[in-house]
Amino acid sequence: MIDLHILRTDPDRVRESQTRRGEDPNLVDAAVAADSAHRAALTDFERLRAEQKDLGRQVAAADADTRPALLVRTKELSGRVKQAEAHVREAEEAFHRAVEPLSNLVDESAPVGGEEDFTVIDKRGTPRDFEKEGFAPATILRSANFSAPSTWPAARRSPAHGSTT
Repeated sequence: MIDLHILRTDPDRVRESQTRRGEDPNLVDAAVAADSAHRAALTDFERLRAEQKDLGRQVAAADADTRPALLVRTKELSGRVKQAEAHVREAEEAFHRAVEPLSNLVDESAPVGGEEDFTVIDKRGTPRDFEKEGFAPATILRSANFSAPSTWPAARRSPAHGSTT
């Protein structure tokens, strides 16, 4: 998942990462545009909602002469708030669709390209030598079902994993 703060403040870094992965850097522009549209829709909704709350307070404090005009205005504003809320949901969905295809940021020290272009950075420990331990590759493949096949040495079998015969 892309850090939205980085997407908003440093889209060039995200574009570079997309390029290093061999993916489309134009996806970043679409995500930034969708983010701006979502944030604008949210700001508009919050402004209308604050206006609606303020108008509700005015209606509660209004006298009988001004109340009908305020109620008409409240009803009209309520429709605008519902439209703005629907617009926010649409913009949020569009934003998620735009951000979803973006890959995580690549470390600057990683080589350019796909998985076949890897480099080993660090090796820890010694890999097991299964053949030296008595396991041929075919035996390992047969035992992949995690039961204790009869081809395993007796010391490796246990009653919890099947027959010991």
